[in-house]
Amino acid sequence: MPMRHINEPVNAYWHALQITLEERGLHFASPSPQGDRFFAITLLLTSITGAALYLIDGYHTGFLPLNAITAPLSGSFWQGITMIGDERFALAVALLFALLYPRVLFALMIAAVIGTLYSRGLKPLFDMARPPAVLEAGSFNLLMPPYHSNSFPSGHTLTAFLLLGVWAYYLASWRLLLMLLALLAAISRVALGIHWPIDLAAGAFGAAGGLGRSSSAYRWRWGMTPVGHLLLLILPLIAAYLLIVDAGDYTESAWVRLPVGSAALLTAIYGYLLTPWLRSRKTGKRE
Repeated sequence: MPMRHINEPVNAYWHALQITLEERGLHFASPSPQGDRFFAITLLLTSITGAALYLIDGYHTGFLPLNAITAPLSGSFWQGITMIGDERFALAVALLFALLYPRVLFALMIAAVIGTLYSRGLKPLFDMARPPAVLEAGSFNLLMPPYHSNSFPSGHTLTAFLLLGVWAYYLASWRLLLMLLALLAAISRVALGIHWPIDLAAGAFGAAGGLGRSSSAYRWRWGMTPVGHLLLLILPLIAAYLLIVDAGDYTESAWVRLPVGSAALLTAIYGYLLTPWLRSRKTGKRE
């Protein structure tokens, strides 16, 4: 096959992707000052909440009452909700909207790097025992296999606030609803019986700090170039696949995992493969 026949559809695809990225990037022209203030307030509130919890009755404050309040809802519900804080879920959602909102994908990846360094760095440093390692079995609701160490901070809470916080940063009208959903994902960690409330405050604090730097996505152009954008898709594609095939310890979470993972992969196939192919066929017919 002549190289010209190969290069023409490739060049057409590359050009179309560049135009799409430019158009979608302009849709989020810049983060709003209100977004910066919103996350500054979040940092303040989470730090005050964490300090207050510790001062009231130490590290374990509030766990038993909150765990009991959430008990009427099923393990399947809480396992599904906690998936919002799973890193695979966050990346799959980013993939689901990557072509529609490419700047959000770039911002999420920046925030995720900062948040991961925060969470992974503090967990082994403090190595705090989780509820199953401290409390007597049967004295609280445990809705999944027990974890015993690395409780502080809550990585799932951090991820949930990062994921929904990035969207809230750019979508001001949805900000309150998204933050309430992130809070519900955080509460699920206590409902499942594997985190203390103060872990949630620390996770949300770290997420707010990471989100403060995600505005760099507006200034850095690399993530809005075709090469940069396609490279950023690698991890989300892997994450979406793993979200489908691997439940991990959340065996009752299929009602959330499977639809999101499948939708993300199908959307990527349609947006990045099928649509350019159909466009190239139409162009070839016209010629």
